[in-house]
Parts: sequence; structure tokens; C-alpha cells
Amino acid sequence: MISLRRRGQWLILCLALVGCLAACEIPWPLRRPTPPSPQSEMALDNPALLRVATCWAGQPLIETLSESYMAEVPATVFDLKAMDSRTAEALIHEGKVDLVLVIRRYDAETRQALLTEEDHALQPLVLALDALGVVVSQDHPLDGLSAADMAQLFAGHHPDWSALGGPKGKPDLILPMEGTVPRELFANALMGERAFSSTARIVPHDRDVLAHVREQELAVGLASRAWVQGEDGRGTKMLAIEGVAPEPPAILSGAYPLTYALVLLRAPEAPQAVVPFTAWCTDPRVRRMHQGQYLSPP
Repeated sequence: MISLRRRGQWLILCLALVGCLAACEIPWPLRRPTPPSPQSEMALDNPALLRVATCWAGQPLIETLSESYMAEVPATVFDLKAMDSRTAEALIHEGKVDLVLVIRRYDAETRQALLTEEDHALQPLVLALDALGVVVSQDHPLDGLSAADMAQLFAGHHPDWSALGGPKGKPDLILPMEGTVPRELFANALMGERAFSSTARIVPHDRDVLAHVREQELAVGLASRAWVQGEDGRGTKMLAIEGVAPEPPAILSGAYPLTYALVLLRAPEAPQAVVPFTAWCTDPRVRRMHQGQYLSPP
């Protein structure tokens, strides 16, 4: 017969073994995984496809949203294309995409995105606020300029940075392509009757602006604040305009003059899968995921 003492030792050993199995997350032999339902298997075999076009400024936002959504709803896949805002907008009117994320002007007084009549027909959803930053290298001595000096700088009227308190040398101006929304936003807010310098370097993407500015102390360009706040913005900074920097309070209040809204538009014939996705995008928990780069609308 096994003594009471021996029985106690065996009991302690068994309890220790159970604890080890639990800590190592080793499944019990009788705890079999629940097989997937036929409905879930069918959904994974036939995922819903959402075709999305986004402006450059909204690219990091829609990439984060789509990746996070697919992690929670694997029965949905996204076909994402990034381009300038006007090209993206044209695609939805042509029926080539289901959703587009585009730039719309932001009214400082009403704190609302300025939507067009066509926007209202496409169930607009303001996803975030962003701003156009005037970007220089992190080592640039200037932290800001007046609106007049900023306009004269991009018009090419300052042949040497030193006249503005910057380094000695000719400013290397970098602009978005003509006809793009960011370029027009800057022109309407600051340029007045002045034309942009004809010697400015033209680049298509915010990432290209940041790469050049990071390496050249004399460079100054226009890029989305969201891109500057991201990994590509390392080694760069944004200049204040009239003492107002593109920080959250100034963006939310509209005090920063280059603030804009990112609006999601839905095609009339979009698949039903856009409904849960757009609802998910406005969830407060989801919006907190991208607060480092973008701001939630008031």
C-alpha cells in the first residue's frame, strides 16, 4: 500500500505538472479545437474585395485602417492605389473604385470640411484632419517665417537663405505637381497674386520631398504633416507660419492656415462590404490608432 506521505508527494507532483502544462499553453488531449463553420470557411475562400484609391496625404491612414481591419475581418481584402487627390476622385466617378480618400478644404470658423454637391451624393465621411507642412531639415536654423516671407520664398524672390536668417546659399524649392490640391491649397492661402518660382523642383510624392529635404540643408518643400510625423519624416521639421506651427490645437481650431480634411467617399454601386468597414473606421478605439499622425475631426 502507498503511505499517506507518498500519496501526498504524488498529489503535489501532479499539481506541479498541471501548472507546467498550463504555463506552457500545452493543450489538454481532450480539449480539441472547434472546427471552423462552413460559413466561415466559405467567407475565407470568397473574401469581399474593396477597391480603394487614396491621395498621397491619406496613404498612411488608409493603409493602417485596412491592415487593422483585415486582421479583425479576414474575409475582406483591399486593393489600394495611391495617387494625387484629383486623380483618385476621378476614379470613383468612373466606377473604377469603391472608396476614395481625398483632400477637402477645412473651414476655420465652422470647423467643417467644405464638401461639394457631388460629395454629398457619395456619402462623405470625414476620417481625419491633416495639414500641409513647410518642411526643412532638422538642422535648419529657422523655425518659422511670416506669411509674406513664406510667399516670397516660394516665388523665388529670396535668392539667398541668409536674407531670412537661414544658412548662406540659394533655397532649393520643392513643390508638388501643378494642378494638385496641396499646391493649390498653399497658393490660395499664402501666394496671393504671386506665381511659384519657375526653377522649383517638382516631385510627385511626399516621400520624395522628405528624402531630399533630409539630405539638403538648403532645401524647403511642401509635404503632409502625417508623412513628416511618420518614419519618412526623420531628420526633418516643419516651419511655423506667422508663429503658428502645425500642432494639434492649431489644426483643430483652424488657426494653422494649411489645414485640410481627409474625406472618404463611397461609390453608389459599392459592395455591401463597405458598410461595416466605414462604420469601423469611425470607432473611437480605431481612431486612437492613428492619432500620432492624424487628428480626429471635432
